Amino acid sequence: MHPSALDDGPYWERFLSLVPKGHSVDDIRPFFLAQQVWDATMAASVDEAAPSHNAKVLLIVGGFHVEHRGGVVEMLHRRRPDLRVLTVVIHRTSPPGGLPHGRAHGRDRV
Repeated sequence: MHPSALDDGPYWERFLSLVPKGHSVDDIRPFFLAQQVWDATMAASVDEAAPSHNAKVLLIVGGFHVEHRGGVVEMLHRRRPDLRVLTVVIHRTSPPGGLPHGRAHGRDRV
């Protein structure tokens, strides 16, 4: 599935912000195209699953693909502008004061 147009807005800017210094836009654009093809493919999969009021579809992806309603969400809205989409992004945090003594190094998550 190929996107109808590449995103050159906030999604592209967020993508660029993750690229190590020293790479040109020409170096990065093929990777962004691959990202957008993957987003479009996931959006097509959701669309083809025929979500409706009675049939929900759950897509589990990395946060970058849906944060700020970019990526998959944008591609899905291009296909189905009427579709209601709920995104949940999980960010890893520690409770105030850190983990209880003896539970460091990621062994327990709160």
